[in-house]
Amino acid sequence: MRLELVNKSSDKASLASVEALFSPMYIDQDKAWDGKLFKDSFESLGRYKSNDFPKNVFDYYLGISDSQIVDKESKKNEYLRQLELVNGRINQVQSVYKTYRTKNKITETVPKDFKDLQKELDFYITETDKFSIKITDKTGELSKEKINLDILNQDLEELKKLSSKIKERFSEIRHECVYCHSILTRQQSLTRLELEDNELAIKSRIDSISQQIMKSKRIVQEKEEAIKQLQEQFNQYHERLTELKQLSDIDEYVNQNVLSELKKLEIQETSEKSNLDKLIGDITKEIRMLKKELNQRAKTIEGDYEALKNELSILIGSTGITDKKFRNFDKLKGSGTNLNKDLLVIFLVYMNLIDSKSITSLPFAIDSFVKNETDEKVLKKMFDAINSKFLSLKSQTFFSIIRDNLKYVDSKVNQVNIESPLLKREYYSDLSKEII
Repeated sequence: MRLELVNKSSDKASLASVEALFSPMYIDQDKAWDGKLFKDSFESLGRYKSNDFPKNVFDYYLGISDSQIVDKESKKNEYLRQLELVNGRINQVQSVYKTYRTKNKITETVPKDFKDLQKELDFYITETDKFSIKITDKTGELSKEKINLDILNQDLEELKKLSSKIKERFSEIRHECVYCHSILTRQQSLTRLELEDNELAIKSRIDSISQQIMKSKRIVQEKEEAIKQLQEQFNQYHERLTELKQLSDIDEYVNQNVLSELKKLEIQETSEKSNLDKLIGDITKEIRMLKKELNQRAKTIEGDYEALKNELSILIGSTGITDKKFRNFDKLKGSGTNLNKDLLVIFLVYMNLIDSKSITSLPFAIDSFVKNETDEKVLKKMFDAINSKFLSLKSQTFFSIIRDNLKYVDSKVNQVNIESPLLKREYYSDLSKEII
């Protein structure tokens, strides 16, 4: 078991004490019935901060502790610190690289081996040839599309002229051919455009041609943009090719090697950066999944808490904890029998939750719950709860009771009678055999 709690005096987390670990399992008769929840059964529990204890202890047993999340967030912060250092080194290398290149008027870094240089030259030659061919092809396609757009625009113009003359039935109206500039009659225009001599057919063709023009303009724009991008890539590769061809003297080659080593160092640090980015991304995802799982589990247990609280409140007759929320361990208000009933409900609810949800199995003990309670009806209800929700737990349970109240306890339980005085040596070995 590993649980850390924050100490009030030092404000630092340290391993929880044995008393803190056992606090949910033991209810003391003298100190646990004043309204405080699980805080006074042992002497030293006041050392812990109230926002840590006892909430974090119960979270630990119920499997909803955020300790894993805290550990992973700590690891994530460490990765982030490393990433900050790596980014600093990358910036330093890039600064040295830029300064050295500017001071020595070096064009660009190249491979250390001349064979590699030749390979790079061949690569850029091949690529610039490819770009040149693509630019030629795209330019041809653009030219064809522009011709098609011109034809569509001319057809549209002619259709508009026909439409404007639709009500004038003069057979000798002259129209100039947009291709050969010969004079066409209205009927010849209609025949060339394969249209009927009516307004509806002409308007329909105008709409069709307009849509084709819009599509053609879009294609022209796309092809012009594609040619522009190809031209930019071609210029970049051609510029690099020109630089490589200029590397002819040994001083230049040495300078290039210096830059090459700096570039290798940058690549090495960039690789480390990529690795850290991945680790940070992975652990962030794990934290997100853990939070989701914990929230879902906490909601499920909260539902069980409410069900148990309502069941036991009805059984015992408790009325003071209706609004008591799950994992709220603030002191209960009240006094006398009513406070005893409220406290018993809360104690039994959390003991049942731990018994059913925790992977850690430890014995539970209640050092009685009454001192001066005389109402037999109340006693019976409280002992009914002890029988059904405490003595029936899967874990081992201990409950101290005076002889007069044995009539309320299930006869199936194992009874150990302790006589007074309790500290006689001759009684120790016999009693220890019965209890342990």
